[in-house]
Amino acid sequence: MSEEIKTISANALSKWTFSVSHISTILGMNVATGLTQFSAAWTAKTLNFDNVDYAFWLNLSDEGKITASICDGFIDNGQFYQLVGYCQHHDIDLEII
Repeated sequence: MSEEIKTISANALSKWTFSVSHISTILGMNVATGLTQFSAAWTAKTLNFDNVDYAFWLNLSDEGKITASICDGFIDNGQFYQLVGYCQHHDIDLEII
């Protein structure tokens, strides 16, 4: 079984990697990656192991665009506003869920 490998520019991959690192610093949480290439998620502080919830997701599209989703109910207000500001400053499309 072979998967199609995405071709992403070095600049886009560098920006995505920098964002993963910085967001991990803001949240103070480890990052999880899944089967989808260039997708990362940070778990909520309170975990229900029957249904793991994520506080923040970061994705890199085939076109090199970084997008994010945040669930404000799982993180404190300070972290929430830091992430919103980070995304705005770095031109990352942010969905609040």
